[in-house]
Amino acid sequence: MARQVFISYRKEDKPSADRICQELERGGTQCWIAPRNIPAGREWAAAIVEALKSCTSFVLVLSSNSKNAKQISREAELADNLGLPIITVRVEDVEPPPELQYFLGNIQWLDAFSDFDSAMQRLASVVQEERGTPAAVVTPSPVLPARRSSRRGFSPYLIAVVVIVIAAAIGLAFWWRSKPAPVPASNDDASAASAFGIAYLRQRDSGTAQQAYAMTGPAFRKHWTLRRYSDKVEELRKQASAANYAASGPCRMRQRGAYGCEYLVSFSGGTSKKESLIVAGHGSEWVISGDPALASQ
Repeated sequence: MARQVFISYRKEDKPSADRICQELERGGTQCWIAPRNIPAGREWAAAIVEALKSCTSFVLVLSSNSKNAKQISREAELADNLGLPIITVRVEDVEPPPELQYFLGNIQWLDAFSDFDSAMQRLASVVQEERGTPAAVVTPSPVLPARRSSRRGFSPYLIAVVVIVIAAAIGLAFWWRSKPAPVPASNDDASAASAFGIAYLRQRDSGTAQQAYAMTGPAFRKHWTLRRYSDKVEELRKQASAANYAASGPCRMRQRGAYGCEYLVSFSGGTSKKESLIVAGHGSEWVISGDPALASQ
């Protein structure tokens, strides 16, 4: 059976990662975690790549130890390339470092530093949803000793199991029918996302922080207040005055209708730099859900 959840963490956070693994597996969700699941003598890198290909979700344990975390950054990038849902579990009240923020913009965030048990219940539910199965768990009745009878018939336990299976199938059918159909990616969507990103960069770098902030979405504002955002934008504006913005290739599709877009920003002095944004669909509009340049300030 393929493992369901890959748990990525820094070695300093191993106690928290082990606890998360224990809680998930107690609820019936199978996990892959190093070094437990790496066979003796097996190369770590090869084992991690193979495990990611066999998992259906990626859980990243985020704390202050995650700064300069090259290993988990590589694992997050590979998970993103494989199309795995990335779920961040914060065990401390911290922001992701720049090398991780690109992958952690438009994703599930769970805070386990205030109420671990509630966070684990939500995590189990999210993992089940990502797997495409209902989150409810049915506990079967205990098996009772069979009673001798001169009449042949169906065991009461067998009848109960059949009823449970039928009820679960009906519930799954209703859930599946109500599940919204995925929106296919198109070149027009990628181009529109790229153009929206350039419009946002122009607003941000012109010093109109309030207008730029209005172009961000709920996932972004969960971690950035307007005041904090304005301070960061002012720091960026003081560094140099941008003269031109151009897309650095097509935007790359991510999960849930979000795009990773890269840009080449040119300055009046002849210098240039690359920037990246996460542009996501929100209702009928585009919004910014990740701006790694702000975290680098």
